[in-house]
Amino acid sequence: MIEDLRLHQIELEVQNDELRTAQRVIETSRQKYFQLFDLAPVGYLRLDAEGAILDLNLMAAELLGRPRRLLLDIKTRMVGFLATESLDLLATHLRQVFSMAEPQTCTLRLIRRDQSSVLVRAQSVRIVDDAGRIICLSSLTDITELVSAQQAMRESERRFRELFEHQGEGVIIITANASGRTLTIHDVNPAACRLTGRQKTDVIGQALYAALPGFRLIGLAEVLARVLRSGMAQEIAECLYQDNRASHWAEYHVYPLPSGELVVIIRDVSRRRQSVDALRASEEKYRNLFLNAVEGIFQSTPDGRYLNVNPAFARMFGFDSPKRIISEVRDIADQIYAYPEERARFQRILESQGIVKGFELQAKRRDGALVWVSINAKVIRDPDGVTAFYEGTVEDISERKRLEEERIRIEARLRQQQKLESIGTLAGGVAHEINNPINGILNYAQLVIDLLEPDHPATAHAAEIIKETERVTLIVRNLLRFARQEPQSHHWIEVREIIEATLSLVHTIIRHDQIILQVDIADDLPRLLCRSQQIQQVLMNLLTNARDALNERYPDAHPDKVVRLIAERADRGENHWIRLTIEDHGIGIADPIKDRIFDPFFTTKPRDKGTGLGLSISHGIVKDHHGTLRFEADPGRYTRFHVELPVETAVAPGVAAPHAGSTLRELSP
Repeated sequence: MIEDLRLHQIELEVQNDELRTAQRVIETSRQKYFQLFDLAPVGYLRLDAEGAILDLNLMAAELLGRPRRLLLDIKTRMVGFLATESLDLLATHLRQVFSMAEPQTCTLRLIRRDQSSVLVRAQSVRIVDDAGRIICLSSLTDITELVSAQQAMRESERRFRELFEHQGEGVIIITANASGRTLTIHDVNPAACRLTGRQKTDVIGQALYAALPGFRLIGLAEVLARVLRSGMAQEIAECLYQDNRASHWAEYHVYPLPSGELVVIIRDVSRRRQSVDALRASEEKYRNLFLNAVEGIFQSTPDGRYLNVNPAFARMFGFDSPKRIISEVRDIADQIYAYPEERARFQRILESQGIVKGFELQAKRRDGALVWVSINAKVIRDPDGVTAFYEGTVEDISERKRLEEERIRIEARLRQQQKLESIGTLAGGVAHEINNPINGILNYAQLVIDLLEPDHPATAHAAEIIKETERVTLIVRNLLRFARQEPQSHHWIEVREIIEATLSLVHTIIRHDQIILQVDIADDLPRLLCRSQQIQQVLMNLLTNARDALNERYPDAHPDKVVRLIAERADRGENHWIRLTIEDHGIGIADPIKDRIFDPFFTTKPRDKGTGLGLSISHGIVKDHHGTLRFEADPGRYTRFHVELPVETAVAPGVAAPHAGSTLRELSP
């Protein structure tokens, strides 16, 4: 009996050990299950038939945007997390899950606490839980990015298809077998159908050369083979495609796709080819006239290239052949037109009116020299009304322009001469009227000196009266001589005399404007053989211009309100010259007008202050004396005019003296 009890106890202990082992295995399995459940990358939910959440893992809580504990404590229903459009979907989904044994799937949009939405795919099946209840086990997979990518892909495909269908150039997509020998048309766009004279249904799925035999004749087979071997794009230059249904001139571009397909782009150049053919026919018809014409004849593109010019045109612009001007000139406006904006004006008139007659402009020769030309041109358009090119004739009118400018210059001088003669007549009358009282004042002052003792106080006053009266007499005499501008031959005169006579006329007005006049005259200057009145006129004009520039910059007194007049020798190698320089620090000369300041009637002054003739006449006077009139100018800083006269027609002063520097004096306001 005791032995039986002992055996039974052993059996119970063995059973207890087995039970404890089974419990440990079960607990380990449960822990693994819960670890897998909690840490799964997919959301898991347990729902009852009403959609209440019985349990969920961490990923499901993250998708719902709430802490898992909170969701379990309040037994939240799933409908509280759904967008409006997903409410009916969930109700239908749950009915199907609890009524069918097979797993069910649906797509739901979840609304999170921050109002962001998540799109999930729910896969559900009914199960029996540990308590014997029939519940729903659902897995939730976030498909937001997947759906967005699919939508983007569909949008990209739509855009590609739209571009493909509306592309102006023909597009053919070709598939090749592994060996590359069998080429099949996968797709074509409407433009390719139009160019080849086929319908889509005629060619899609067909062998390339059977459907479009003309491709073999233009060498497309060799190009496709090279693209398949190298993976690099290839081109076929302009060529003629012909078969029994279509004929056109085109350029071809072939390139591979990552998918292994080949793309053939067909660019129709038939219209361009027709224009070129028409141009060649026209050239043949008029070739002899074109080559032998005296006037220049040209054809140019709207973008500024010459298509053709005749030999006379090339010579006119300094090129030795038509071929050279066509190859060298890439921009007509910049390389041929002296003022590029004239090209734009020429084109505006030509495009609006279709023809231009007598369009005059200054052009540049190849060596940079300027030439005046007159252009007659018309627009040549293609059948669609688009400008193909311009053609016309060009005449060199430089000589005519030179004669016109000379006539204008002569007329200006005549008008100025007449004006000066009138002023001279008036000044002569005034001078005679002034001379009588001046002589009386001079005589009475001398009589006072004669009657008084040398040390009498009034004697000094009378002497000052005589000095000032003689200065007035000198001013009247210089004014009369300058204003009359009498016919004058060349004569010998000291440069200093010309300067002093000029300053006697302008000193008062310069002093009135509070301008400092600095005069620097070298002591060793030779005498000049010149028309002194004309040189004086040049200096008067330059001093007046300097005065106006300073007054414009400095309306009142200023330390920099200074005019410098410098007379010095300026030898050029073995040739001897005298330079007269007038410098001011006024407004300067703007760059755009520097090329025009010597033109007759060009002026920047108001009408009541300038005629535009001063510098033009001065330039002519200096040129007549075989000299040069030039200037240096920096806008807003200074202007220097240099009157340079040759010394070879001059003789040295009567008494030679060593160079002792220059005489410098300053006349302050």
